[in-house]
Amino acid sequence: MGSYALALVIWLLFAVTTTFLFWGALMKTIRLIGDESEQGFMFGLYYMGNGLTGAIASAVGIRATNMADTAQGKFFWGVIVYGCATAVAAICVAFLLKDKQKAKIASNGQQEEGFKFAMVGQFLKSPTVWIFSIIVFTGYAVYSSTSYFNPYLTDVVGITPEDSGYLAIIRTYIFYILTPISGMIADKLVKSTSKWFIFLFFILAVLFVGVLVIPSGASVGFVSFYTLLPGLFGLALYGIIFSIAAETKISATVMGTAVGIASIIGYAPDFFMAAIFGDWIDKMGNGAYRFIFIFLAVNCAVGFAATLIVRFRAKKETIEAAG
Repeated sequence: MGSYALALVIWLLFAVTTTFLFWGALMKTIRLIGDESEQGFMFGLYYMGNGLTGAIASAVGIRATNMADTAQGKFFWGVIVYGCATAVAAICVAFLLKDKQKAKIASNGQQEEGFKFAMVGQFLKSPTVWIFSIIVFTGYAVYSSTSYFNPYLTDVVGITPEDSGYLAIIRTYIFYILTPISGMIADKLVKSTSKWFIFLFFILAVLFVGVLVIPSGASVGFVSFYTLLPGLFGLALYGIIFSIAAETKISATVMGTAVGIASIIGYAPDFFMAAIFGDWIDKMGNGAYRFIFIFLAVNCAVGFAATLIVRFRAKKETIEAAG
């Protein structure tokens, strides 16, 4: 029991040090590295690096666990690998990341503000932060739920678990390489993150509905390819999801606080969606996937509406500034 209690304390500290302390600072740093016209590319580049380094660390971790024969030994070597990876990241931050952002903010006529708990109450009353949080919520819900195509392909379509696993690797890691392209489309082609998100949420809603109308006689190859598309467009959305903060006019000086609040709401799908989907599968079997995909299509519609609001408000502010 003592070891279990210690494990709970360790996981609590993980939550505090990663989600509560690190995540907001990371998102703020990424935003400050680039100017407002290249936010999509900056966040896309981060997520590409995130995916590639995650794949490398996972591969090394799997290889390291082969050094032990027991479950405890495998866990030990897995922890060692991820601990070393974290230490390497800390060294890179210490020597490669230069703190030039204060001068950059000052040059834009802004004053750097330290964190104040009073900000939390102000942000919770802000419609902008709630809209931002809803967009993060819906974007993450889509990204995290594409994993349900794995059991769908094996249980409903009938492909082998091995083939489904290969497709999962593509959805989980390979598509990360394309996230900077998604950012460049937002920054350079459509010149608006909200316009790009409106398209992505719309096409994702269509894709999830499309799964429901695929003919029963469709080839396994076609269905397998089709299930990659929600992963592709979902990662194109989630990979630059926080870049829309610039268009919501959330100040870079309080980006960390805003991201912290938005992340609590935005990552809430982890609390309940897996439980709900799992309960549906337990009760309805393969018929549950119909409800899962309808749920995700509705989720995309909500994200579409929230992004429309951001787009409308941004256009209104631009017109008022010009007038």
